Amino acid sequence: MKEINWNKLGNYLKETQLLGSIQNTLYWDQNTMMPKEGASWRAEQLTYIAKKLHARNTSEEFSNLIDSANEELQTHNANDTKLNDKKRNIQLLYQEIDRQRKLDPKLVELLAKAKSEGYQNWQQAKLESNYQIFLPFFKNLIKLRIEEARQISDNLSPWETLAQPYEPEISKEWVFRIFNPLKEVIPFLLEKSNEKKSKNWDLNKESQNLLCNKLLDEFGRNCDLVTSAESPHPFSITLGPRDYRITTRIVKGEPLSSFLATAHEWGHSIYEQNLPSRSHQWFAWPLGQATSMAVHESQSLFWENRIVKSKSFAKGFFRYFLEQNVPFKDHLEFWRSINVFKAGFNRVEADELTYGLHILIRTELEIGLIEDGLDPRDLPFEWNKRYQDLLGIKPQNDREGCLQDVHWSEGAFGYFPSYLIGHIISAQITSKLEEELGPLDYLIEKKYYQRIIEWLKENVHQYGRSLNAMQLVKKVTEVDINPDFFINYLNKKIDDLI
Repeated sequence: MKEINWNKLGNYLKETQLLGSIQNTLYWDQNTMMPKEGASWRAEQLTYIAKKLHARNTSEEFSNLIDSANEELQTHNANDTKLNDKKRNIQLLYQEIDRQRKLDPKLVELLAKAKSEGYQNWQQAKLESNYQIFLPFFKNLIKLRIEEARQISDNLSPWETLAQPYEPEISKEWVFRIFNPLKEVIPFLLEKSNEKKSKNWDLNKESQNLLCNKLLDEFGRNCDLVTSAESPHPFSITLGPRDYRITTRIVKGEPLSSFLATAHEWGHSIYEQNLPSRSHQWFAWPLGQATSMAVHESQSLFWENRIVKSKSFAKGFFRYFLEQNVPFKDHLEFWRSINVFKAGFNRVEADELTYGLHILIRTELEIGLIEDGLDPRDLPFEWNKRYQDLLGIKPQNDREGCLQDVHWSEGAFGYFPSYLIGHIISAQITSKLEEELGPLDYLIEKKYYQRIIEWLKENVHQYGRSLNAMQLVKKVTEVDINPDFFINYLNKKIDDLI
């Protein structure tokens, strides 16, 4: 059966993806190497590309190509093994063009500019620990994104509408149903962990970079596919079908920060590397893309927490840290230093236990900003109050308070819950992995990382967007997403540590 219209659609998608990858390359450069004075021109570049992408994604030509390809599929033999995947691709394309066509092109242009300006001024505000520098740009981003939500959907709340690209099918009711048990149990577990003081030590930049590269080599990084750099905020990004970038950051006084961030971003990257690549759903097709940010986060958290923070990993990798003259007598002391549970201000540096409270605070605040009339001027006060109430600590300045994260500076409302949902999914999927491959500690001790990657590829990565997060977890573990696996994991780990 000839696929003339299908192939025409595929060529159109590939051209769109080429433009998107140029946009991503500019973003990568902006965050890693671009000189500060290049910010204004970069904002214009990103705005221009966003305008062109929106035009392509809403054009009559694109719509007609989808219609023609869909009609062509109706003539296919029902026994075609790829037919269901093709139909799912078409369904997802219709969803996306419908979302894009509801947006005023002028709003898309204004948002692109606001995101770039927001990011640049957030950097300056954070550097000076002065929220007032960022405030006018933040207010503009909130206003524009509320308008975006209004244009897109009358059925979902504004926050739910903005959260859909990160987590399809998400609702506030569902989020708090799985979050609230953690809000109740985490303070109890923190008290149970009997907080221990960690040693005051550090590593120079050269040592940290060496250890990060050694870690990636241990995991099996292909240097011809994956490269790394430094950025103000660690991230992973895919620039092409065989071009994967990750970043980390060196934080003075936090010797394990870059190491753990590298493990985290590796998890994101290996998921991207193993997404479907069959000819009918290549890089540009929806099914060749990640299903949700929560599933993405489940993979990064798996490598950061289940692998690198495990006792067996500490045992095998400690010798490399010892070569850098770390102040630990053995791998057990080193392992405990990676797994100190204590309330802190910084989300990125937070332990597995308190991390959930950081996300709960952000989720409640951004819903307040988008839906419940929380004045952006009051954000520092509300932020500090919630940290005092939930973690028993109060940020001393804006830098360690409401300016610490990059997400809102780029208008990414609805993103934060994915991190905690990712923790929950990670624990649930790990239980199934151990059921089929054996205890994770044994696999790590034997350095069976390729075996682990192959299992994840077969059970998680290969599905792309054919399943949403809820469907994927149900398929892998045979039960719906719930926080019990994560709570049980935390309980067991705390028992091992005390």
